[in-house]
Amino acid sequence: TSSTRGGAHHGGTEDYVGLDQGDQQRPEAGRRLVPPRLAGVPLSLGSLRGEAMSIGVRLTSQRVSRVGEAFLLGAEFVAVEGGMGVFTGVYFAPVSGRVFVSFPGAPEGLVSQPMPSLEVSSAAATDLEEVEAFMLVSASGCVSFGRRCGADGPVEWSGELPHEFFSAYVEERYASLTFQIDQLDEVAQVSVAWFGSELPADLARTMPPSTFEAIWGTHEW
Repeated sequence: TSSTRGGAHHGGTEDYVGLDQGDQQRPEAGRRLVPPRLAGVPLSLGSLRGEAMSIGVRLTSQRVSRVGEAFLLGAEFVAVEGGMGVFTGVYFAPVSGRVFVSFPGAPEGLVSQPMPSLEVSSAAATDLEEVEAFMLVSASGCVSFGRRCGADGPVEWSGELPHEFFSAYVEERYASLTFQIDQLDEVAQVSVAWFGSELPADLARTMPPSTFEAIWGTHEW
């Protein structure tokens, strides 16, 4: 539902009904407020250089496979260069299995496929209701992503993205939830299951000592 001066109502073509006299005086009058195509939600979870952090989130939907890349779990790497803070983002789409990287001020980034899409994976022959996604940023700055389908499914890992991938001047890292609104085809709910400096013991045991080996390509944001 959305809220207007007349109260809450269900969205639809009747949402825009014209301007009152007060609205007509404002320069933004006539513009419809719509969510941004790419919306990031920073979390109060971060780490300084030399500190590790991890997070687990739970994605639920009637048909998780239709969520696609509408939800991304990621981290923002904050570097100080020339006295200015610059941000490099790395994001994981647990449903498609792809990983994205965004660079400061650049319309193009990188994309890779370290895991198969749940729509074609043998582990997802039927529609799923829940997928867990995990991220670990090690003390050295390496990044790994993981996922598990359902509570008892096997855990898959992306491999470790080395710290050399990011700026040598990174001082802080922050976890974030990012949403690509225009790609959402199914109602979904995302919740934070846990966070801390290290992975839970049961997940840590499933993480192989492997490097990130997927091939990178260009991605336009």
